Amino acid sequence: MRQDQRAFADGGDLAFAALILARLRNGGRPGPRALEQAPLIERWAVTARDQIFELTGIVWRLPLSRSLFAGPLLAIDPGAGWARTLDEWVVISDPRSACCVDSIAPDEVARRAAAWLRRQLDARAADGAKQKFTRHVPAVTAI
Repeated sequence: MRQDQRAFADGGDLAFAALILARLRNGGRPGPRALEQAPLIERWAVTARDQIFELTGIVWRLPLSRSLFAGPLLAIDPGAGWARTLDEWVVISDPRSACCVDSIAPDEVARRAAAWLRRQLDARAADGAKQKFTRHVPAVTAI
């Protein structure tokens, strides 16, 4: 996993992201309120990175600011103009302005994201179990 993805995994709520992704895979869609204040990403592209796809582009946020954006992508619907990254909903600009929009397979994006989230959650659970075990092991004293 790349360093920037590790930062997302540490700072984001992985369980909440997994719940949102499960709802999307079962036919759910973001409501208008979720997208109303969402940042706009233009000149976007979807790129395969290790085990998950990444959404990149130029993001516009309120109060009005513009910056580069890159984040793990959970789901995308170019026709409806939205995407879900690990941490937030985003509005994506017209797909005709995007790079390689014809090669995006939303089902594959969601499948990879689900597998990636599962691995992240399993790793976090294993780390927690390891820490719990080491805290409760009694100290051995010499006789």
